Amino acid sequence: MTYQNLPVDVKADVTYNLFDLASAAHALAFRNGFWTEPTNEDHQHCQIVAKIALIHTEVNEALLADEDDIAAELADIILRTLDLLWMLGQTNYEFEPLTVGSIDEAEMERNLNSMHYKLSQATQEYRRSGNAVRWLRDVVETTLGLGLDFDPDFLKIVQAKHEFNLTRPPKHGRLI
Repeated sequence: MTYQNLPVDVKADVTYNLFDLASAAHALAFRNGFWTEPTNEDHQHCQIVAKIALIHTEVNEALLADEDDIAAELADIILRTLDLLWMLGQTNYEFEPLTVGSIDEAEMERNLNSMHYKLSQATQEYRRSGNAVRWLRDVVETTLGLGLDFDPDFLKIVQAKHEFNLTRPPKHGRLI
């Protein structure tokens, strides 16, 4: 996928449409300097592996979050993973949220720790075959399930996080 084909609109109504959100999250990430036009295959490979590492960071933040912040951290996982899936050409699909039931702290921690495993598998699979989609989709489905079980209005929280990100400066004001 080349950046010339990116959608112009970086807003999305994600109440029921993650396809629009993936498109908007990727366009916003590109606009804000989190992606650069790949100069060669190695450069693109490095960018993708780095994005998986950033999703690991978001999972860590969710593990450390207090109850008031957990939904926002789960939203960050969704947004970063959808951005990466879009970059990998996954532009039209449906997700089946993993339903966990009532979430207690131990169950949330178990599921978040399982995401580290899935992200590690995504990195290994991408290095081996250039395809990490299966594992990344699983991260989205797990996160959606956790978020919806934690708060039935989770998709509104994801939308609000995306709208907040629209107000942030390139690279969130960081030099790197």
